[in-house]
Amino acid sequence: AEQDSPSMQFITLANNTVNAKIYIRGATLASFQTNGIEWLGTRGDAKFDGSKSNVSGGIPICFPQFGHGDALGRDIPNPDSPYDVPVHGLVRNMDWRIVNDGRMPSCTTDMTECVLEVRDTEESRAIWPHKFSCRCTVTLDETQISWSLEVKNRSHEAFEFSCGVHSYFK
Repeated sequence: AEQDSPSMQFITLANNTVNAKIYIRGATLASFQTNGIEWLGTRGDAKFDGSKSNVSGGIPICFPQFGHGDALGRDIPNPDSPYDVPVHGLVRNMDWRIVNDGRMPSCTTDMTECVLEVRDTEESRAIWPHKFSCRCTVTLDETQISWSLEVKNRSHEAFEFSCGVHSYFK
């Protein structure tokens, strides 16, 4: 992984005239270009020096909730939930890890595919008391990008969640 700062590592994928930049923080797809044209943007207040807890732009992953907050993005208490989960969830503020599960390389040698995963931690369970894992796969071919997210319940009991991506298309 490369880095903009010590706390903002990223992975660059490339396939011919298609490339992508994915931050380890939140597994955020921050850049997608075809033939030199950038398709994703960032907010004006985006910081890549580690001073902000997430990447404000691209396609951040929102889990275990998408939404609940106000129009300015501030976290406000959800009267329907016993938990104080941030407005767009926990995982966009967490550092993900590159996966190598033996089925395929974690990032292919030609760097056209990468798999990232995050799991619950003691800190995340203090906010939302469930065991989970999220796995994000990003793949480039010669003309497009493919993106997928898999969520697993690692708890012994069922839990409810919502999930989404907060995309910043140009």
